[in-house]
Amino acid sequence: MTAAADPPGPGRPARTHDLVRDAALRWPDRPALIEGDTVLSHRQLDLRAQDLAQALVARGAARDMTIGVGAPRSAEHVIAALAVWKAGGVYVPLATDLPPARIADMLRIAGVRLTVGPGLTISEIVDPPVDQPLAGLPPAPEGEDGAVACVYFTSGSTGSPKAVALTHAGIVNEALWSHDAFSIRPEDRSGWLAYPGFAISRWELWTPLTAGAAITVSEEGASASRGRSVTGCWTRG
Repeated sequence: MTAAADPPGPGRPARTHDLVRDAALRWPDRPALIEGDTVLSHRQLDLRAQDLAQALVARGAARDMTIGVGAPRSAEHVIAALAVWKAGGVYVPLATDLPPARIADMLRIAGVRLTVGPGLTISEIVDPPVDQPLAGLPPAPEGEDGAVACVYFTSGSTGSPKAVALTHAGIVNEALWSHDAFSIRPEDRSGWLAYPGFAISRWELWTPLTAGAAITVSEEGASASRGRSVTGCWTRG
């Protein structure tokens, strides 16, 4: 399995960030993220993510590199996740409210070398891991794109947290199926309610954004607890 920043084409299917970019080209001025009084259009989201991706590359981001995003649930978090993908990396959402030892363990397990924090500040891990965790993943089935999009962690309630890798193909397939199943249109609006490190966030974020729809970002503390499954609410334009 690999992560890649090369453009889609023969042998390289469209990935999550490609679909978000395509939405920005089709509906550039439609709202993408609504956070309080701040509204980012799809064009603005794509441009800000591209700028941050260039900054990540300048700091050493490379293909298959796992990059942590420690920004809270916010527009900045979405920008950072897209930037990681545009830079060719693998997005790892991090919880800043966990004990430092737990965060350090997550960084080690995922092999994180760079992080993006609040204010879209980029930091390098002082003692970077030697291991390449993605190298041990099994190859994708023949004919399937196995590029890894993100790494989520289990709760660790029964022991050490386990890292789970999700592919772009899985996120794209789920988003496209949801567009048809729920008739999602650019005029629609949904809510981002889940904790960023909870895997359902992938659906709450990338399903609407790849359809040109808008997301209202809920304030921190507005969602249910981390251990409970929550999904966004939709309104029709």
